[in-house]
Amino acid sequence: MSDQSKPLRILQILPELHEGGVERGVVEMNREMVQRGVESYVISKGGRLVQQIEADGGKHVAMDVCSKNLLSVPFRSLALRKHLREIQPSVIHARSRVPAWLCKFANRRPRIPFVTTVHGINRPNVYSKIMASGDRVICVGEPVRQHIDKHYSPDKSKVCIIPRGVDLKAFHPDNVSKEAVENLKKKLGIEGKTVIGSAGLPR
Repeated sequence: MSDQSKPLRILQILPELHEGGVERGVVEMNREMVQRGVESYVISKGGRLVQQIEADGGKHVAMDVCSKNLLSVPFRSLALRKHLREIQPSVIHARSRVPAWLCKFANRRPRIPFVTTVHGINRPNVYSKIMASGDRVICVGEPVRQHIDKHYSPDKSKVCIIPRGVDLKAFHPDNVSKEAVENLKKKLGIEGKTVIGSAGLPR
């Protein structure tokens, strides 16, 4: 029986907090949970978005949950287990494969409810299968759900689709001046044309 007096405390865990879709999702979820009275924790190796996590009221714990060095897995699993004991989260939410594997080894007796989000279609193998092993598995779209269903056959009752959202305040057209838009159109030679674009970051 759960302790109703214990505050809801969500731990998100991902490799690093630099810019990207996964990282932006963690930042936005952290902000929204804090605004709703949920205690929000994030574990990552660090990055420039740590400042935003803390500014929005979340707590960040720096730890190497990024390295794929198998020799260090036992030591990092023990370190993560220590953090789990200190944080005592209500739910662990793994956003990537290495963190998910570390959670598998660290999250034992008492076992904390474990959620994974599958953000993309990775090559099917044992390494990737961990993302389909959560108590609840979130897929960002129907193609992702079909992919994990085909290759890993998880319990379908545990899988759901939650499409990636967009922060409408951050991406509102009013945030960009009309002059800047017109200048960019002239520069690219697309004035009067219908344009379909895809935004991303260079690697």
